[in-house]
Amino acid sequence: MRIIMPFTALALTFFVGCGQKKQAAATTAKIPASLTLAAQPESALFVLDAYKSAKAGEPVIIQGLAGGSTPIFNETYAIFTITNRTAEKSCCPSCTDVKVAKATVQVKGADGKVLKSSLAGFNGLAESTKVYVVGTVDSTYKEGANLLINATGIYVHKE
Repeated sequence: MRIIMPFTALALTFFVGCGQKKQAAATTAKIPASLTLAAQPESALFVLDAYKSAKAGEPVIIQGLAGGSTPIFNETYAIFTITNRTAEKSCCPSCTDVKVAKATVQVKGADGKVLKSSLAGFNGLAESTKVYVVGTVDSTYKEGANLLINATGIYVHKE
């Protein structure tokens, strides 16, 4: 009896859990097609220049290269960084403008939250890709802080 009880408990534990895998609910949001810009926007500022005129809640159009941080793309959320090529450490090791020559771009859903989906590969968006972003400066932006853009449109330059 002593031998049978532990064996029975072990067998029940195995069979109760067997075949009951729960599939995780899909938590990734699809990047909206409306985010794709068909044409390169006019009068886009380089990131460094955008810092000079950025005001919270104001519209902005910036251009630069996907890059400026490691990693460039967030794996879980629709966030990436954009930078001025001339201020990247690899191009200018002595540059002091590296911090202010990059901005964070995020895409929010209708609920106001950042979408749970990576932008890596979106319309060919990859490291060092020339990109244009149309959006607004986030309401939390304070002068001298990291520039945060809420994107409403992205144009990936095809070379």
